[in-house]
Amino acid sequence: MIKKSRAFFIVALTAATLMSCTGKSKYNTFDIGNNQYIPSKYVGKDVYNAYLSTALKTLNSAITMQAENAQHIANFVDGLIENDAYGRLSKGLAEKAFVNADFDEFKFYLRGGTENPIKWYTNKGEPYVANVGGEQKQQYVTGDDFVYAIKSALNYSNMSDCYYLPAMFIKGGYEYWAYTYVIYCRDNNIEIGYDLTNPDNIAVAVTNVAKDNGNVDLSISGADLEAISTGSRLGIHAGTETYQGKEYYYIKYNLEHPAVYFDTVLTYTPFLPINENFVKSLSRGLTSFGKSADSFLYCGAYLLDRWDETTMVYKKNPNYWDAENVHIETINYSIITGSIADDFVRKEYEKGAIDAFGISQTDDSGWKKYITGPDGTGTIEDPYDERVYSREIDVVDSTFFTILNVNRRSWNRGRSNLASQAESDNGTRALQVNDVRNLLLNGVNFATYNRRYNLTGDLRDQYQMWTYVPKGFVENTDNGKDYIEYVYEAYAEKFGITVDQARELLKQGQLPTGYEENYIAQTKELAAKAYAAVVKANEQYATNIQFPIKFEYLGLAWDAKQLSWDRDWIEEFNETVNACTTNPNKISSDLPSCSNGQYPYFEIVNNEKVTEQNYTDMGEQGEYHLYVAGWGADYADPLTYLNTMHSGSGDMASYAGVDGDKVVCDYKVDNYEVNANPSHEIEKYTATSMTKMDNLLEDYDALVDTGASFYDNNEERYKNFAEAEVELIFNVHILKPTYMSGQGWSITISKMAGYETPTAAYGLSSYKLKGIYSLTEAMNGADRKAAKAKFDQNKMQALAAEKDSYTIYETEWFGE
Repeated sequence: MIKKSRAFFIVALTAATLMSCTGKSKYNTFDIGNNQYIPSKYVGKDVYNAYLSTALKTLNSAITMQAENAQHIANFVDGLIENDAYGRLSKGLAEKAFVNADFDEFKFYLRGGTENPIKWYTNKGEPYVANVGGEQKQQYVTGDDFVYAIKSALNYSNMSDCYYLPAMFIKGGYEYWAYTYVIYCRDNNIEIGYDLTNPDNIAVAVTNVAKDNGNVDLSISGADLEAISTGSRLGIHAGTETYQGKEYYYIKYNLEHPAVYFDTVLTYTPFLPINENFVKSLSRGLTSFGKSADSFLYCGAYLLDRWDETTMVYKKNPNYWDAENVHIETINYSIITGSIADDFVRKEYEKGAIDAFGISQTDDSGWKKYITGPDGTGTIEDPYDERVYSREIDVVDSTFFTILNVNRRSWNRGRSNLASQAESDNGTRALQVNDVRNLLLNGVNFATYNRRYNLTGDLRDQYQMWTYVPKGFVENTDNGKDYIEYVYEAYAEKFGITVDQARELLKQGQLPTGYEENYIAQTKELAAKAYAAVVKANEQYATNIQFPIKFEYLGLAWDAKQLSWDRDWIEEFNETVNACTTNPNKISSDLPSCSNGQYPYFEIVNNEKVTEQNYTDMGEQGEYHLYVAGWGADYADPLTYLNTMHSGSGDMASYAGVDGDKVVCDYKVDNYEVNANPSHEIEKYTATSMTKMDNLLEDYDALVDTGASFYDNNEERYKNFAEAEVELIFNVHILKPTYMSGQGWSITISKMAGYETPTAAYGLSSYKLKGIYSLTEAMNGADRKAAKAKFDQNKMQALAAEKDSYTIYETEWFGE
């Protein structure tokens, strides 16, 4: 997720993730007491009201990886592990944790042991009792719940979004998933190229599916299928054991390969427990699970009391194992979709219905009232209103990017602004030419694109991203070196510049010096190369690409603001690369009218037929040539980002068209390279003639696979990953990082306060609301800055003191 695992947005409209507005003002108050971060003058209240801009769709943790779902699941169900306020791993449902010396076997004993285990609860707060064999039995969280969740995620028939996590880590994971895939195809008469009536043929099909999707080499025969089908070969085991005189429920994971960071994966959705007896009691089993507040079981900080199209209500779980750190009794969410006025959230706050809002530069009255003040002397750094909390954030946990679909397979007359399937196919053929992809991703003027944020001055470009993995995400624990430094080094080596120069060019939150002045000349150069490359492709490979070439962009056409902003950068791109305009109001001696009213060479066409309802499925079905998507880390390793674009099996591979038509196919995409006279800094090839590569991600895949094979050598692991990232972004030109709205200046007024909440740049911990206080009045900026300084000091001292000694694991390995 996600923190965000996978989220699809074009722009974040406000600085605050949560906005409030329900008008509910009844609450009880309490003294916060001795809290080192919140001064005693502030009073707590037991209610928080908030808006959600995206509706919850499902609570099924075995199936979903979407941020809009995960942020709620995190508050209803705990995992074995979570992160503490300093980002360190800490124990959740696990009371004891063990790991072997090779980091390929992990075992956890659950809280309370068998005498006082964690109970499952219904959304009404009642202990869940299941009918098991005709007997009514209280249900507890046991190791079996983790096993069932993993098997549910890995079963292809459940169509899980997040199956890949247990598949890639757990021993036998891809084997089990591939088996269920083949059986699903057999039972549903889906042709995959094998006679699936023969066990040995099924074994061959399973072997190939596992190889193509998980890069796993199996050696199985028809005789192995029965054991595979039951999941008995999976490296996940549950039961009871006695340790130091106490009996525990336990769960143990055996991994396919050593992974020091595997415990960070346990903070994500498919590794949360699910009670099998409860699922079986539902009308449609796992299909019904998590579709309503009462079709879900709870063992987390909150219960979901109400959930409909417009409202969600959390109630504190009084039986939660960590209930003393849950300070808010009720959370009311109102769900708002579509556009809202720039001043809407501010006005809700001012009339008393709101608990937090982000101050927007586009709200002129609000900006003057809270930031500059009536005399204009206030600044972002020193706002006029003392309640404003203004601070700069430069470490983020996700990246949004433009992605190209090099194998668009779907064109729908009613949902496309292109004239025909032939016009769509023509653009798709052109995307096989590397210089064309380079033009589309690097010919966009980000100085114009960034105006969509309605920020001015130094703030305008603060969301800019240049790398896929963000700065500050992970570091090499052997030497404390940020992974992003490896990317700077790989970029510098590739393009013959210094690391300092690379660091400046790829610095988050800015456009490089001279970017705007050089944009037109560089884009025209890219356009000339793209044109020449298409001509050569037609001559030498009969690609039959016809000018003009149109590429369809899937934007938020139903949102008037988004549509206007998209039109600006798209029109500028089209005019720059074609040296003419179709806008009669812009015709001049320097920019003549395009002949016949259309751009002659390359044109981005904004799809203005997309609706709010079908935007997501149009993205998932690949009905576009250009699309903006986002990815957030699932675990603490660069692989969580880089694996997404691995051809065939990557999470974003289908969005880029490099996933293959059939999962068992060795699918390749033609890639035409024509860079006869490279001079632009991001060019790769120096050949004097055009070459054709069978798979445009061949080098990238190899680098990712090589990096992933270094299980105990972070230096080599990160070097290969960094080279892969440079290959993907600056050589292959299929993905272009564009922005992350969570970085830059955050300017808020909030009645929420808490510096003891779980936090991490991966998984679900940062979504948890325990540790947070809701106040009757907003803390002022000075108090918040003092609290943040105190927190930073505490964190630095804690991490320094425990750098070599802090661990969640027992000193001995207690295996079988």
